[in-house]
Amino acid sequence: MDELQKCRSRWMAAALLQIEKRMRKVNNYEKLQLLRTALKTELKIKQKKAA
Repeated sequence: MDELQKCRSRWMAAALLQIEKRMRKVNNYEKLQLLRTALKTELKIKQKKAA
């Protein structure tokens, strides 16, 4: 990892730490996978397999 990438990673980490307090938890986040599956089924979207 070059110096620019290290700096970007540090900047991103610092920004995330600053905004973390203002972020809200998504209620029922455990059920998001169920919603995703239902939407894909309804819209007839096929999942792409990872290479």
